[in-house]
Amino acid sequence: RRPKLSLVEAALAPAFPGHRPSHAAESGILVSYLTFYILSIIGMMYSMSPKKSSGKGEEELPQKGKYSEIDVEEEEYRRSGLNWLAVSWASTWVARWGHSFNAALTKIKAHNLPQIGPREWQTYESGTRLEALWEVEVAKNGLEGASLVNVLPQLWGTKVMWWFMLVQGMRMFVCQLYTVILIENALNYFHWLQQRVLETGQLPNLVLPMLATIVAFSSLPFLNVLFFSIGSSLANRLDQQLLGGLAYSLFRKAQRLPSASRETQRPGANIAGGTDDANSTISGESAEDEKHDLMTLINYDITMQLPGCFEAVCCCINSLIAFFVLLTMLWVRLKLATLVVLLCAIPTVMFSIARSMKISVTMLEFQERVDKRVTALREVLFGIRVVKCYAWEEAMEERISNLRAQEIESLARFYHGLGVLYGVFMSFPRLLVWSGLWGFSAIYGHQDIVTIFTCMVILGSLRGSCELFASSLSRVVSWGPTIKRVENYLKQAEAPLVIPHRVPDWVELRDDLAPEARAGEAKKEASIVVRGTFSWRPDGPPTMHGLDVSIAQGELVAILGEVGAGKSTFLHAVLGELHPVVLGSAEGAAETTVAAKLRRPRVIAYCPQVPHIAEGTLKDNVVFGQELDAERYSQSIFCASLENDIKVLAGGDMALLGARGVSLSGGQKARVAMARAAYHKSTGPVLIDDPFGAVDAPTAKFLLENLLQGEMMAGRTRVVVMQPDADRLRKFDRVLILDKGRIMEQGAPKEVMTTQAYKKLLSKQTTTFEGGDVSPKAPKSPLKTKKEEDSATALHANATREDEHEGRPSWLMLKQYIRLGRWRNLLNFLVIFSLQVFIYLVCDMVLVAWTNTMALNPYASDTPFLLGYLFWLGIATLTWLIAWHFGTWFTLRISANIHDLAVHRILRAPIDKFFDKHPVGRIMNRLHADVGMIDLSLFLRFFGSFATIVQTIIPMLYVHTIMPWFLTVAALPLYYLIGSVVSRAWNTLVPLMYCIFSSKSYVAARVGDIASSNVVVRAFGDSDRLSLEFSHAFNDANTAYLIATRVLKRWLVNRVSFLWSFYTTTTFLVGILNVQYIGAGTLGLCMTNLLVLTVLLEPNIENSTGALFEFIALARIHEYTSVPQERPMRLPEDTRYRSFTAKVPRIALKALTLAPGGEGVLLNGQSFLEASQDRSALVPAVSGAGAGGALAGLAQRCPSEARARRQLADAEGWHRIVAVGDAVGSAADMARELCRSGDEDEVLMDVRTGWLSDGARVEIRDLRAGYADLPRDVLKGINLTFEKRMKVAIAGTTGCGKSSLLLVLLRVLEPRSGKVLLDGMDTQDLGVATLRSAIGLVPQDPVLFSGTLRHNLDPFDHFTDTAIKQALGLVHLTELVQSWPLGLAHTIADEGGNLSFGQRQLVCLARMVLRRPALLLLDEATSAIDPSTQELVQNTLDEAFVGSTVLAVAHRLETVLKFDYAVVLNQGEVAEEGTVSELKIKKGGWLRGMLDAKGTW
Repeated sequence: RRPKLSLVEAALAPAFPGHRPSHAAESGILVSYLTFYILSIIGMMYSMSPKKSSGKGEEELPQKGKYSEIDVEEEEYRRSGLNWLAVSWASTWVARWGHSFNAALTKIKAHNLPQIGPREWQTYESGTRLEALWEVEVAKNGLEGASLVNVLPQLWGTKVMWWFMLVQGMRMFVCQLYTVILIENALNYFHWLQQRVLETGQLPNLVLPMLATIVAFSSLPFLNVLFFSIGSSLANRLDQQLLGGLAYSLFRKAQRLPSASRETQRPGANIAGGTDDANSTISGESAEDEKHDLMTLINYDITMQLPGCFEAVCCCINSLIAFFVLLTMLWVRLKLATLVVLLCAIPTVMFSIARSMKISVTMLEFQERVDKRVTALREVLFGIRVVKCYAWEEAMEERISNLRAQEIESLARFYHGLGVLYGVFMSFPRLLVWSGLWGFSAIYGHQDIVTIFTCMVILGSLRGSCELFASSLSRVVSWGPTIKRVENYLKQAEAPLVIPHRVPDWVELRDDLAPEARAGEAKKEASIVVRGTFSWRPDGPPTMHGLDVSIAQGELVAILGEVGAGKSTFLHAVLGELHPVVLGSAEGAAETTVAAKLRRPRVIAYCPQVPHIAEGTLKDNVVFGQELDAERYSQSIFCASLENDIKVLAGGDMALLGARGVSLSGGQKARVAMARAAYHKSTGPVLIDDPFGAVDAPTAKFLLENLLQGEMMAGRTRVVVMQPDADRLRKFDRVLILDKGRIMEQGAPKEVMTTQAYKKLLSKQTTTFEGGDVSPKAPKSPLKTKKEEDSATALHANATREDEHEGRPSWLMLKQYIRLGRWRNLLNFLVIFSLQVFIYLVCDMVLVAWTNTMALNPYASDTPFLLGYLFWLGIATLTWLIAWHFGTWFTLRISANIHDLAVHRILRAPIDKFFDKHPVGRIMNRLHADVGMIDLSLFLRFFGSFATIVQTIIPMLYVHTIMPWFLTVAALPLYYLIGSVVSRAWNTLVPLMYCIFSSKSYVAARVGDIASSNVVVRAFGDSDRLSLEFSHAFNDANTAYLIATRVLKRWLVNRVSFLWSFYTTTTFLVGILNVQYIGAGTLGLCMTNLLVLTVLLEPNIENSTGALFEFIALARIHEYTSVPQERPMRLPEDTRYRSFTAKVPRIALKALTLAPGGEGVLLNGQSFLEASQDRSALVPAVSGAGAGGALAGLAQRCPSEARARRQLADAEGWHRIVAVGDAVGSAADMARELCRSGDEDEVLMDVRTGWLSDGARVEIRDLRAGYADLPRDVLKGINLTFEKRMKVAIAGTTGCGKSSLLLVLLRVLEPRSGKVLLDGMDTQDLGVATLRSAIGLVPQDPVLFSGTLRHNLDPFDHFTDTAIKQALGLVHLTELVQSWPLGLAHTIADEGGNLSFGQRQLVCLARMVLRRPALLLLDEATSAIDPSTQELVQNTLDEAFVGSTVLAVAHRLETVLKFDYAVVLNQGEVAEEGTVSELKIKKGGWLRGMLDAKGTW
């Protein structure tokens, strides 16, 4: 039948049917159209040529922090609207960076990028506005009722939001409604033209139809590009303000949070002790209000989840509107059959929404599990030195892997739910087509061809609207939990005093005196006043009781007390970090009636016991953001005795210190913090927590005389926490003694030192020395620095920290990870998915066959075609589900393996060659943000890219097989041009992505600096400076992200759309010029596919570029799988030197009986185990032949315990059992424990090797060692020998190599030459884990991990609870642990924040008491412990380590006077050695000089 023409179609029909003009006009139109495109393409390619890369140079770009009122896009728009639409300004970047895939030629740094957005959109300005709006919201609705949803519209501006929604709606109209109208009119005209040719035998005049075709088909990409450009520009504005504003607000909030130690304080003897509500409520917060990790919030929630959030809201609204409009259009064509479509569509959409909601819940669970892993990983990386020294790599790796396994479990549920959702979406449009055509056929009979293909386009658009609504709704739903997490962080309780944001009534701030007036006004007025009772929490128990302290201007005050007495807490009270206990409250009922009052200057120099060292150079950490005053800086370095350290540091004062000063010793970190306090010009009082604990006696004397009493602190109030030392105290103006949070004594040093409270702190055995004054060898004048030296040292410093590598994804890398995911999974997915796409094409071909049949026979039956269509649709859906499962298995295996492989390699990397060169922020960024991208996006992006390729190639192959051959030939140059444009864009995107990642590393470094040091930042009043630095760092990352994901994508979409429109238009022109050779159904299917590809250009490009980003993330993770490694953890020949703990099933011991006498064990009546000579262990009986004797025989009785069976089987004859369960040190007790029948499933057996069984003989021969690739040796030709069970003191000035010597013994630092022998065994011939397990270390900086106390003491579960409690008793922590309701299950806060520094040191000592190693290394292990407790600890060392060789680094020399031997190091060499009794009286000797220096105090 002949279709009825619309008005538009009638206008396109020829006026004179019988007239056929010449081809000249039509040829002219084609030539003109072709010429226009060729010229456009030439201009496009010329703009991308390297010759055009000389645009705005780096010197013209704005300096960091200096932003213009207009950005590069606004400048281009003002010059030319057409250039703005073409994104011409980005062509310069593509010309500059897109010409090569070579990493060396295309590196992009943040300062190379232009400004995106005006000044008001930048991070600092957006964050400041958001903070102000949040404060208004909190004031209006209260903290609980405040919501970011109310704040964000005010940040963006409702006008911009409405414009964005309108533009999105117009674009959706173009993509969906205009496409329907276009295909309907085009096919109507083609059908009319076919009928006309059949009637007349010739083509009519096609000039007007050709012009109309060019205009109509070119308008679709033009309008799409126009609205996409406007929408992308507005989306840039929204995202830039949202991401920057939230990140800045969170960073500012982190600076206002209370210190970590406020968690879990308890009343009583140990102020730093905690209760078991450690991780529960603070300030009334419920357990549901879980505090989230700041790094996770910024790296994941903000930068990965929130971009495009308002766009998702607009898509939800606009897709609903489009849905109803399309439904109306469908009703016009299908009438009542539309109801059939609705009956199919509504349940499917509802199911999709429900599934999306379930997926969002799974994602929330996944995010929470990510938080836990990231927290654990950060702790391990910050404590990596201790992890390695204890050989705990495997335990920490297992802990992180278990947390990762929980993530993978959630990820698997996410992918399974997503697979079902995707399967519905992919089958949904064709199901709608089938239901609509079946309904129309059942109700009205046959349809015409135009109606069929028009309905196909409408139903496809309807499917697109439903998909867009469901996917956008799922994003909005997932956006909700993310916003809630950010809200919860912003709603956390803050510190009591946050200047200038909150100053409570009980706080009086005073402006400190100018430096020149301090000395004259000293002691005339109170600089600090603290009165009242204070608690860490507003409703918590008191921690400081009845304080009434007034410190005069310029006064030098010492704070003394036992471990846990509240010394550090007192400093927090002075800083305003504690809450006053309200008089009359339940907590304050038993307290004094003194009203709380705090008077202090606005800015205080605070040096905590764990010094704050930020990522940067030594000079940066001293100057701390202030203007550089070279003379003052040199004086500060001199007074802090850092001059000699700077000389030996690689890079001098320009040496990069790393996060938390990982490259410095404990003493160096403390002195850098003290130099900062001296240099800081605007601070008045100075609070220093234990400045002498980490330095030797001469250096301590130098610090006291030149720093605390020197010119730089003259007239400043100084409050110093320290250990009791009579000679030092005499130089103080006043002394305070604390006990259990109360001031027991205060007054002049002479008075206080006569009190019982002071005597209680002293060791019962005191030793005095007399002799000359020995000062540290430091220059007498401040350091003079020359520019040449500065540049040289700065250059040398770069050698200590590597730039972030920018590799490229390679085929070898991809092959490795394909192997991890399994080749068969990937190949099955690719093949089955390709088959599914082909089956979908078969469905479409069924429609083509139906329509062509209808054209020949209008009365042909519809049923075979409809049933065939439904059959192939079902097959396609089934193949999709199979393909998705193979793909899911593939990506889950990669996610699980790549993380565990990277962590495994990182934990086994050497300290000096990896961790000292890679900032922790960079490592965390890769193992958090990059791993997150691989988890959630790698497979989806890869699948999307592959789907794009397959769904493009297969339909295009079909098009080329049915269209004339010359169209295929003409399309080849077009494909080449599109490929060239895409290649240039990808080459630019790769270095941009690396720029994003490296910028995020700087952001992570800033976050890491503030996470645990916000108290220091508040004290120095540096919040604004650090916030500004953070805003610049985040702005760099945000700019790179927006350019990569918005601007360059827009540049690419606009150009590909322009090129593709030429092909689409040409195809239809060829169709109407060859109307007599092409069927209407054939052309209809071709044009439908081409127009669908036109509409899908943006999402397809986003998928393909997104896949490139994921491969870059994979390459960054891959880099950490090939980092340098330490020597093997264990070697095959280690077995005879390896001790172990075996968990033997109790049932395997049933055949054992007690031997006569009770000191042996029989097996089947034969001697099995017997007592050692000293009756302290069980050894294999002499009759037990074989390598392992009885132990190897016992292995055969453990068939179900593979690990225990393997360990026991490898045991040799000299292995012995030293503990069985709770039985330790007695062969008889162990024998009874082995032979008794018990209810427990397993029995713990501690099996020790005969190597080092009676102590370790240490022999060091010609030892030379240094760090990484630096040429300087820190140890130079050391030759030492220590006999078994000898106690050796290692002394020397700070930086002389004492700690380095211990690290060499542990092989944390590998020798460059020479040997270290333990009982004649070269330590180089052992695996590092075997060696470190035989040696114990108590470090200077105690490291604890979040988790239970038991896990911190025994992460391998090698000891019983009884043994652990005994160890705690020996280090005098029993009272503290008994005060916790959960005992050993008590939760230790992050980094041990709920214990005092001294208590943390004792916990670390308890670890060694448990292990009782043959060689014990003490690195100033009791620096924070008072002399009284130190004496008890000394007794513990004598009692618990009788059979051990002990090497102790000691600055408090009185702690090692009872040792057998002493070694003094100087500049990496042995200055002297001998017995302590000889060296302490040797005239002119080094040790004597150090003792004399202390004795003269």
